[in-house]
Amino acid sequence: MQNDAKSFWKDLKQYNIISSNKPSGIPDYLKDVNRINNYFVSSVDDIVNLNVTVPREYENLRPDVGEFKFAPVVENDIIRVLNKIKSNFGGIDNINIKMIRYCCPVLIPFLTHLINFCLENGVVPDDWKIAKVVPLPKTNAPKEPKDLRPISILPVLSKVLEK
Repeated sequence: MQNDAKSFWKDLKQYNIISSNKPSGIPDYLKDVNRINNYFVSSVDDIVNLNVTVPREYENLRPDVGEFKFAPVVENDIIRVLNKIKSNFGGIDNINIKMIRYCCPVLIPFLTHLINFCLENGVVPDDWKIAKVVPLPKTNAPKEPKDLRPISILPVLSKVLEK
């Protein structure tokens, strides 16, 4: 009975029938996407410009491996991967794992074919490479962009292909 009540209130919040009244955690003056983006981009430039050298003893090392090939996946592989995904956030396409699981009986043959095509041809659909970047506060009271941490949320299907 307690689970039913919890589920009921969760559904009411999800469908915006009631609000959760939780503060967002990020003050309004830090919600300027251009300011945050500029900060994140400038910090990446600092990392990219690092001068890294490979020690001489590792320069000529190459693992002695034969031809690398992916084994084709089967429907059960896709189902197993879908069941292991924990995050319910949707990527830039706003398709979340719950939606894919609901449609699983119809989608699985198509997803299996699509994943196998990507693996056989060494391609990833362009839309699966676009991440939604969301700033999360590193501290309880963020005051500057450096107090935020970027989280990249990829489309669910790109996660499936990756696994």
